[in-house]
Amino acid sequence: MSKALRIGVFAYNFPHQKTQEGLLGLFVNAIPVEGILAQDWRALKVRRSAKRIAPRGLKFSEPRLVAESLGIPFHVVDHDGAACVDL
Repeated sequence: MSKALRIGVFAYNFPHQKTQEGLLGLFVNAIPVEGILAQDWRALKVRRSAKRIAPRGLKFSEPRLVAESLGIPFHVVDHDGAACVDL
C-alpha cells in the first residue's frame, strides 16, 4: 500500500526570483504542496561572489501573497529551528 507524497517547500519570506518561480512551477505542473516554510532574511556567513548575475529591475511578489493566491498554508520559521521541524 503506497502513501501519498506530502510536499513542503522551503522558501524565503521576501520577494525572491527562485522562490516565486518554484512555487508557480509547482502550481502549473499540478504538484500539490502541503505547506511553505519561509525563512526571514538573515545575513549568511558565506563569501560573496565577485560577479553578480541576478536580474536587475524585475519585481517579484511577496511569497505570502503567492501562497495565499494558490491556497497553500504559509509559515514563517527559521529553517534550522524547532518550529520548522515540528511543521
